[in-house]
Order: sequence, then structure tokens, then C-alpha cells
Amino acid sequence: MKRLIILFHGYCSNTEIIAKVFQPLIDQFNDDLFFAPNGLYPCNCRVNNGEYANILCQSVPSNDSSERFSWFEIDPTEMEKMLQQITAIQDQLKKWINQLLKKYQLTYDDLILIGHSQGAILALYLTYFVLPPCRGTISYAGMLPLNGLLPRPELNIPGNQSSIFHRMIKLNQTNTLLIHGEKDMIIPYKESVKMGNLINELGGKSEVKILPNDGHSITESGLLLINEFLEK
Repeated sequence: MKRLIILFHGYCSNTEIIAKVFQPLIDQFNDDLFFAPNGLYPCNCRVNNGEYANILCQSVPSNDSSERFSWFEIDPTEMEKMLQQITAIQDQLKKWINQLLKKYQLTYDDLILIGHSQGAILALYLTYFVLPPCRGTISYAGMLPLNGLLPRPELNIPGNQSSIFHRMIKLNQTNTLLIHGEKDMIIPYKESVKMGNLINELGGKSEVKILPNDGHSITESGLLLINEFLEK
């Protein structure tokens, strides 16, 4: 059965970079439709964006001069701002996904979201707060800012109350795979463990895979896990 698989790249990356990483899977699952959109905001990680941004860009090939993008500004200390920026683009992304499904005569049962780092944050948020249940979601070195998803009416974030979040997971039976490197210095692997435990405790479906020798980047070990997920 043909599936629609969307790849969300990480901070300061682009379509070409993530497509190159996933090329072995794109070749193997050639009956599926792969789309890897660019983030909505230009990003120049070679300027002084702070230590956090510089560390994130270490995994980006230095000889790649193509334009880079982000899905939202990245700052691990400002979760509320990050959530506001995600919600600002959620309707645009949902509309685009719906257009693709309609164009190829597919449904949400045929949709798989895969995200790395910032793209994983986006994929998880779309899965549990924006879209109907879909076939699967893979978060690679990601997280969902649960501490920011508390009752804060002034933020005007749909579904930001923890009770609503709990109900969303109970109703959402999307198969979710959370992959994380134990040596990740950007987003601690415990974020994926915490998220996976919460999803399962609330009646959802998740599996957590921790790679003991990996950091923040996508590796062959991680791609093998994604391959296994796609083969199910």
C-alpha cells in the first residue's frame, strides 16, 4: 500500500540534506511518496547565533553552501516562545498535508511523519495536537516541551492544557517511535524516555529506542530502526 511519508529536517538544515540522509530508505520504499519540505524561516547557522546553535550545526556538512532553514527559533530556555511559533505555522502545515493526501487519494491512515531534532518536535506536536491519528510518527533526537504545555490561557495555544493533552493521547492511537542517542548533548535522551512513558501510561502507543553510542545526529543504527518501523 502506498504511503505518504513526510520528513521534517532539523534546525539550520534543508530538503537536500535530510533527503540525502534518508536516500537509502527512499530507494528501498520506492512505492511510497516521500516529501521533505524546507522549514518556513531562513537560517544562517554560520553567524553567531550562540553556543547552542553552533553545536547543533556541527552535524551539518561544512562543504554544503545551500540555503538553510528552521521551523522556528530555537532556544531551550524559552519553551513558551517555541510553542507560540509552532502554533503559528500549524494551520499552514495541516493545510499542506491535507492537499497532498487529497492529491494522491490517500488518508491519514497512510500518513507517516518523521522528524529529526527540531523537526521531531514539530512532528510530535502535529501528531498529538493538530492532526487526526495517522499511521505512524517517528521522533529522532526530539522532545515535546511538556513543561510548556500547562494551563496558560494568555498564550492562546490550542490544546495546551495538560488535561486536554492527556485526552488527546488517549484518543490518538498513532504508533510513535522515539529514537535517541544516549550521548546526545543537545536534547537529553531522557526527554524521549519521558515522552514514551507518558504516551503509554495514558493509553497511547509508543516505543523508545535508545542508541548507547550515538549523539544528536542520525546514524546508520537509527536508520535501521526506522527501516524496521516502515516495514511493519
